[in-house]
Amino acid sequence: MPSVTNLTRFSPDAGALSLAGKARAGPLDASQESFAGIMSRLSPRADGTHESPLERARKAAEDLVSITFVQPLLKQLRSMNMAAEPFAPTAAERQFQSMMDATLAQRMVHSSRWGVVDRVAQDLLKKARETVPSDPRTDARARAISE
Repeated sequence: MPSVTNLTRFSPDAGALSLAGKARAGPLDASQESFAGIMSRLSPRADGTHESPLERARKAAEDLVSITFVQPLLKQLRSMNMAAEPFAPTAAERQFQSMMDATLAQRMVHSSRWGVVDRVAQDLLKKARETVPSDPRTDARARAISE
Protein backbone atom coordinates (compact mmCIF):
# COMPACT_ATOMS: atom_id res chain seq x y z
CA MET A 1 0.00 0.00 0.00
CA PRO A 2 1.50 3.36 -0.99
CA SER A 3 2.14 5.95 1.67
CA VAL A 4 0.61 9.40 1.70
CA THR A 5 3.95 10.99 0.89
CA ASN A 6 4.13 8.94 -2.31
CA LEU A 7 0.64 9.99 -3.39
CA THR A 8 0.77 13.70 -2.77
CA ARG A 9 3.72 16.01 -3.20
CA PHE A 10 3.61 19.78 -3.26
CA SER A 11 6.36 21.82 -4.81
CA PRO A 12 6.10 25.54 -4.00
CA ASP A 13 9.00 26.33 -6.33
CA ALA A 14 7.39 24.87 -9.42
CA GLY A 15 3.82 25.61 -8.41
CA ALA A 16 2.76 22.10 -9.38
CA LEU A 17 0.79 19.40 -7.60
CA SER A 18 1.98 15.89 -8.21
CA LEU A 19 -0.31 12.90 -7.68
CA ALA A 20 1.24 9.44 -7.89
CA GLY A 21 4.24 10.86 -9.69
CA LYS A 22 2.26 12.58 -12.49
CA ALA A 23 2.93 16.31 -12.48
CA ARG A 24 0.38 18.88 -13.44
CA ALA A 25 2.32 21.93 -14.54
CA GLY A 26 1.08 25.45 -14.18
CA PRO A 27 0.27 28.03 -11.55
CA LEU A 28 -1.50 27.19 -8.34
CA ASP A 29 -5.27 27.36 -8.48
CA ALA A 30 -7.18 29.54 -6.00
CA SER A 31 -7.71 26.85 -3.37
CA GLN A 32 -4.03 25.88 -3.42
CA GLU A 33 -3.01 29.54 -3.15
CA SER A 34 -5.36 29.96 -0.19
CA PHE A 35 -3.87 26.91 1.57
CA ALA A 36 -0.33 27.98 0.75
CA GLY A 37 -1.10 31.48 2.04
CA ILE A 38 -2.35 30.14 5.36
CA MET A 39 0.66 27.86 5.76
CA SER A 40 3.16 30.61 4.99
CA ARG A 41 1.69 33.57 6.90
CA LEU A 42 4.78 34.06 9.02
CA SER A 43 7.26 32.97 6.37
CA PRO A 44 9.17 35.59 4.43
CA ARG A 45 8.02 36.46 0.95
CA ALA A 46 10.00 35.54 -2.15
CA ASP A 47 11.91 38.81 -1.92
CA GLY A 48 12.86 38.09 1.72
CA THR A 49 10.52 40.63 3.35
CA HIS A 50 7.78 39.82 5.83
CA GLU A 51 4.18 41.00 5.78
CA SER A 52 3.62 44.25 7.60
CA PRO A 53 1.45 44.25 10.73
CA LEU A 54 -1.17 46.12 8.70
CA GLU A 55 -1.30 43.38 6.05
CA ARG A 56 -1.50 40.64 8.69
CA ALA A 57 -4.26 42.49 10.55
CA ARG A 58 -6.22 43.00 7.32
CA LYS A 59 -5.96 39.30 6.40
CA ALA A 60 -6.98 38.22 9.91
CA ALA A 61 -9.94 40.62 9.84
CA GLU A 62 -11.03 39.32 6.42
CA ASP A 63 -10.88 35.74 7.69
CA LEU A 64 -12.86 36.63 10.81
CA VAL A 65 -15.60 38.46 8.92
CA SER A 66 -15.77 35.74 6.29
CA ILE A 67 -16.13 32.90 8.79
CA THR A 68 -18.24 34.69 11.38
CA PHE A 69 -20.68 36.74 9.30
CA VAL A 70 -20.75 35.77 5.63
CA GLN A 71 -20.56 31.96 5.81
CA PRO A 72 -23.54 31.59 8.21
CA LEU A 73 -25.57 33.91 6.00
CA LEU A 74 -24.78 31.84 2.90
CA LYS A 75 -25.59 28.63 4.79
CA GLN A 76 -28.97 30.01 5.82
CA LEU A 77 -29.73 31.15 2.27
CA ARG A 78 -28.90 27.71 0.87
CA SER A 79 -31.03 25.95 3.51
CA MET A 80 -34.08 27.92 2.36
CA ASN A 81 -33.87 26.46 -1.16
CA MET A 82 -37.34 25.20 -2.07
CA ALA A 83 -36.59 24.31 -5.69
CA ALA A 84 -38.58 21.59 -7.43
CA GLU A 85 -36.93 18.23 -8.06
CA PRO A 86 -35.13 18.84 -11.36
CA PHE A 87 -33.68 22.09 -9.99
CA ALA A 88 -33.12 21.01 -6.38
CA PRO A 89 -29.53 20.51 -5.20
CA THR A 90 -28.17 17.03 -5.75
CA ALA A 91 -26.52 14.95 -3.03
CA ALA A 92 -23.10 16.05 -4.30
CA GLU A 93 -24.08 19.72 -4.18
CA ARG A 94 -25.38 19.35 -0.63
CA GLN A 95 -22.19 17.56 0.40
CA PHE A 96 -19.84 20.24 -0.92
CA GLN A 97 -21.94 23.38 -0.42
CA SER A 98 -20.17 24.31 2.84
CA MET A 99 -16.80 24.33 1.04
CA MET A 100 -18.31 26.43 -1.72
CA ASP A 101 -19.78 28.81 0.85
CA ALA A 102 -16.37 29.18 2.54
CA THR A 103 -14.62 29.95 -0.74
CA LEU A 104 -17.34 32.35 -1.86
CA ALA A 105 -17.31 34.14 1.50
CA GLN A 106 -13.52 34.58 1.38
CA ARG A 107 -13.64 35.93 -2.15
CA MET A 108 -16.50 38.31 -1.35
CA VAL A 109 -14.76 39.77 1.68
CA HIS A 110 -11.37 40.01 -0.03
CA SER A 111 -12.63 41.57 -3.26
CA SER A 112 -14.41 44.59 -1.83
CA ARG A 113 -14.04 47.17 0.92
CA TRP A 114 -16.10 46.16 3.94
CA GLY A 115 -16.30 48.71 6.73
CA VAL A 116 -16.45 45.99 9.37
CA VAL A 117 -13.20 44.47 8.05
CA ASP A 118 -11.48 47.84 8.26
CA ARG A 119 -12.76 48.35 11.80
CA VAL A 120 -11.65 44.89 12.98
CA ALA A 121 -8.22 45.42 11.40
CA GLN A 122 -7.88 48.78 13.18
CA ASP A 123 -8.85 47.17 16.49
CA LEU A 124 -6.34 44.36 15.96
CA LEU A 125 -3.58 46.86 15.23
CA LYS A 126 -4.53 48.90 18.28
CA LYS A 127 -4.43 45.81 20.51
CA ALA A 128 -1.11 44.73 18.99
CA ARG A 129 0.43 48.14 19.70
CA GLU A 130 -0.71 47.89 23.33
CA THR A 131 0.84 44.46 23.86
CA VAL A 132 3.96 44.46 21.64
CA PRO A 133 6.80 47.00 21.60
CA SER A 134 6.23 49.27 18.64
CA ASP A 135 8.24 49.61 15.45
CA PRO A 136 8.34 53.26 14.28
CA ARG A 137 8.20 52.29 10.59
CA THR A 138 4.97 50.29 10.86
CA ASP A 139 3.33 52.50 13.49
CA ALA A 140 3.31 55.48 11.14
CA ARG A 141 1.47 53.52 8.45
CA ALA A 142 -1.00 52.04 10.95
CA ARG A 143 -1.77 55.47 12.44
CA ALA A 144 -2.31 56.95 8.99
CA ILE A 145 -4.87 54.28 8.16
CA SER A 146 -6.70 54.40 11.48
CA GLU A 147 -7.16 58.19 11.27
